[in-house]
Amino acid sequence: MYAVNLNGAQGVIPELDEVFRKVFLKRPSLRYVARSRQDKNGNAFVFDVYDGIDWVGEAAWKNYTPSRGEAKMMFHVHSPNIKKDRYPRDTLLTTKASSAIKTLLDEEIIKPRPVDEKVKRKLESAVNELESLMNRVRFRMEWRGNPPELLSFLFACRDGENPKIENYSSIIKNLTPENEKAMGDYLVLEELEKQVARGSFHCIEYEVDESLTAYSSKTNSIIYQGRSTYELPQWAQGKLAMLKMVENGQAIRGVGFRYEDGNTAGDRVVYVLIDGEIPDMVE
Repeated sequence: MYAVNLNGAQGVIPELDEVFRKVFLKRPSLRYVARSRQDKNGNAFVFDVYDGIDWVGEAAWKNYTPSRGEAKMMFHVHSPNIKKDRYPRDTLLTTKASSAIKTLLDEEIIKPRPVDEKVKRKLESAVNELESLMNRVRFRMEWRGNPPELLSFLFACRDGENPKIENYSSIIKNLTPENEKAMGDYLVLEELEKQVARGSFHCIEYEVDESLTAYSSKTNSIIYQGRSTYELPQWAQGKLAMLKMVENGQAIRGVGFRYEDGNTAGDRVVYVLIDGEIPDMVE
């Protein structure tokens, strides 16, 4: 499949064109997606490589500034399977198109990650993102001059101490609208964190080509791959519909949260759904 149109890019810049054409001829089963910055003709400086829906690497023509010496334009071939002793450890840097082509044709480098590793990374990413969202809310509150008792109440919630309701009521009376929203956001995230910690969640990952993959924390496996949500249980369809109405980085009580996960903004959106059961539909 030829490099598809992304962000208005019709193909790749001349420096990458030779690389793309030769790799495409040798490995036509892979999918190539042009992205990132564009030149005046609308051609991209980067193209991603996919095996099915799995991102397996990228090739770029861009500036590189070494620790010593002057900046220069180079080919960058990036893959998690490239393991160098020196920085950047997972990227080949070269001025030769032939070297970039050789790396992209190496089936031991440009290949999907093992399924177990992919599932582990996705589930860990969801847990880390939830923690990051909670930290952002706490930071927001601390810089808005919130009263110490408010933060104490929230940290008690976080630590499972179940503060008394009368303390909550007295604090609420003195909250500004901004404080009240931040507090509400935190309590929603704190509730989600407990459910996620119990291993009761699913990740629904949407790629730029609208394909989706469902991961289960209960079975530590991929349980669905396809292009339609209609094969998912009704409860999951309903929660997905609600999360699609909010921005990335937002959570809904009793539903879950959504975030971006990828090499560039919009690469893929992940919806984390709490509770419920999704049967294994992978053949």
